[in-house]
Amino acid sequence: SVVVYLNGAPESVFSLVVYGDLNGDSVCDVLDCAEIEKAYSKQITLSGSYFSAADMNNNNKIDSRDYQNAVNKALAE
Repeated sequence: SVVVYLNGAPESVFSLVVYGDLNGDSVCDVLDCAEIEKAYSKQITLSGSYFSAADMNNNNKIDSRDYQNAVNKALAE
């Protein structure tokens, strides 16, 4: 997250989301794919920027397409 300050006080907070990257290391790899698979199978619940990173097709749910997109991206990197 990036915090923007105005006169020494926090004004805004921004989060950079990398699709498929749930652990914040800036790449989509097998660790991220495992987390997306857990979310897809309802073993875990994601929210906020974690949900945004996992929802790779922007349909407001974590589904098999998100998992497949993450696997494809991980294999390409």
